[in-house]
Amino acid sequence: MSETFNWKRPEIKLSPAEGGQVLSISGELTILLLEEAEKELDAVISSAGGRLEFDLTEVGRIDSAGRMLLCDALKALENKGCRVEIRQNADFVLTTDDCKNIEAAEKKAVPAFYLRILNNLGKFICSKSMQVKEMIGFLGWVLTLLGKSAIRPWRVRWTPTVAHMDQVGLRAVPIVGLLTFLIGLVVMYMGAQQLARFGAGVFSINLLEVATFRELGPMLTAIVVAGRSGSAFTAQIGAMVSNEELSAMRVMGFEPMEFLVLPRVMALVFMLPVLTIISNFAGTMGGAVGAWMTLDMNFQNFIVQFQQAANLNNYLAGLIKAPFFALCIAIIGCYHGTKASGSAASVGTLTTQSVVESIFVVITLDAIFALLFSALGV
Repeated sequence: MSETFNWKRPEIKLSPAEGGQVLSISGELTILLLEEAEKELDAVISSAGGRLEFDLTEVGRIDSAGRMLLCDALKALENKGCRVEIRQNADFVLTTDDCKNIEAAEKKAVPAFYLRILNNLGKFICSKSMQVKEMIGFLGWVLTLLGKSAIRPWRVRWTPTVAHMDQVGLRAVPIVGLLTFLIGLVVMYMGAQQLARFGAGVFSINLLEVATFRELGPMLTAIVVAGRSGSAFTAQIGAMVSNEELSAMRVMGFEPMEFLVLPRVMALVFMLPVLTIISNFAGTMGGAVGAWMTLDMNFQNFIVQFQQAANLNNYLAGLIKAPFFALCIAIIGCYHGTKASGSAASVGTLTTQSVVESIFVVITLDAIFALLFSALGV
C-alpha cells in the first residue's frame, strides 16, 4: 500500500561474480533518497575487495548529490585497493572528470552555517512537497474505493466499520462532552463579564450560540478526535506494517486498503458529525451554567433567550465542516500508518507527526470554510 506512492528508492547489492564481485546500484539517486542509501553503501564497501565491477546501468534519475555519493564510493573502493571497472548506460555517464571537479569543489572554503540552513530548508520543503503529493494520491485512492463501495455495498467490511464507529464515536463522547461543556461555560462566563460593562450582558447568549455552533463545537471536536483516533489509526496500521501483516494480507490475495483503511475512514466520517451535535449540546449546557453564575439567569429563561438568538445557518455551517474534518483526519492517520518501517521508533514518530498535521489541517480547513461562508453570506 505505501509502496505505491514512493519514488523508486535506491537498491544496493554486492554479489559474487567470476573473478571478483559486482556492486550494482539501481533506483533514483537524489538528495531526498540518499540518507539510507549512503549508510547501506558504506556497509557494502566495507565488505568489498579485489576486482570489482561497479554496475550503474539501472540508475535512474540522479542529481549532483547522487554523483557526489558515487564519486565518494569510488574513492573509498580505490583506497581499499579494489580494481574497479565501471559499467553504465548511455543515459547516465560517470567520468573521472566529474569526481575530480567534485573533489576540487569540496576543497574550497564555503561558509557552511547559512548553507546548512538553506540546505535543510530546501530539503524540508522538497520532502513536504513530496509528502503532499503522496497524500493526495492516497486520498484519490480512498475516494475511488468509497465510490466503488457505494456501487457495491456488499463488499464493505461492515463489522470492522461498526467496531471502529464504537471506538472513534461512542467512546469519545465523555471527553468531547466534558471539553465542550467547559468551553461553553468559559465563553459564557467571560462574554457576560465583558459585555456587562456596557449593559449588554444578555447578548453573551448570542456570542455563545455563534461561537459554539459555528466554530468551537466542530473544530474542538475534530481536534480531540485527531489526537485520540487519528493517532490510534497511525499506531495500529504502523504496528501491522512493522509486523509485515500487510505483506501477508497481499500474499493471501486481500487488499489492505479495503480491510484496514476504508472501515476507519467511513467510521470517522459517520461519527464526527454525531460527535459535533453532542458537543453543540454540551457547549450549550455549559453556557447555561455560565449564565446562571454570571447573569443569575435560570435555565428556563436561558432556553427562551437561546431560542431567540439561535440561527439555523450557524448550526448547519458547523455541521457541514464535520465530514471534511473527519476525512482529512482519517486520511492523514492512515497514510502515516502505511509509512512505518520495521522499528517501533518510526511508529512513535509517525504517530506524533500525524496528530500535528491533522490539527494543522483542521484549523486551516476551518479558516477556509470561514472565508467561504463569509463570501457566500451564510
